[in-house]
Amino acid sequence: MNTIKFLALACAIVFFFSCEEDDGPTNRAPVVEDRTMNMDENPTSDLLTTITATDADDDTLTYSIVSQTPANSVLINSTNGEVYIANASAFDYEQNTSIVVNIEVTDGVNITQSTLTINILDVNENG
Repeated sequence: MNTIKFLALACAIVFFFSCEEDDGPTNRAPVVEDRTMNMDENPTSDLLTTITATDADDDTLTYSIVSQTPANSVLINSTNGEVYIANASAFDYEQNTSIVVNIEVTDGVNITQSTLTINILDVNENG
């Protein structure tokens, strides 16, 4: 009888320590792709494009600019990913042939980065 009690107790202890608390599903990182676009110099609209990220967990996403060359050329709406001109003179082909913006998207847990490259096209301004 003692042997049975001992085996039952041993099994209960092994079972108790082998069970882990379930941490639930893992939060997945947002997905955002690099983007390249072409545009004429001296644009007439402030809105350039919208960066669209997805999140498999339907978490709220926040957009931000990590770096850009040249500096202070564009800004991004942190809630919807809309990219706007911040400095119109940066969009002059004779000054810059491209603008490169490194963008970060976070779901509050995970961070994903992408690059927006804006190729500025020369427009004949003498004609």
